Amino acid sequence: MLERMKKMQEQMNRIHQTKDAKERKKLMHEHMQTMREQMKDMHAMGGGMKMAKSAEHGGRSEHSGPCHEDKDDGGETHKE
Repeated sequence: MLERMKKMQEQMNRIHQTKDAKERKKLMHEHMQTMREQMKDMHAMGGGMKMAKSAEHGGRSEHSGPCHEDKDDGGETHKE
């Protein structure tokens, strides 16, 4: 999956660098196809948009955040 992400970034770099509209359209088509493949794989892994959203937040989903910790009067840390 990381290889495909690198490939998509390289494709975007080429899209931005080209001056030829025909070439840009071809590169954009290739990029969109690679993106669809990436999303299909993510969905197959059970992630889909949840996985993409999780990546935006440092790899944590809403439900995998750190446990809330509280300090009692004795200065010890305990989990709720």
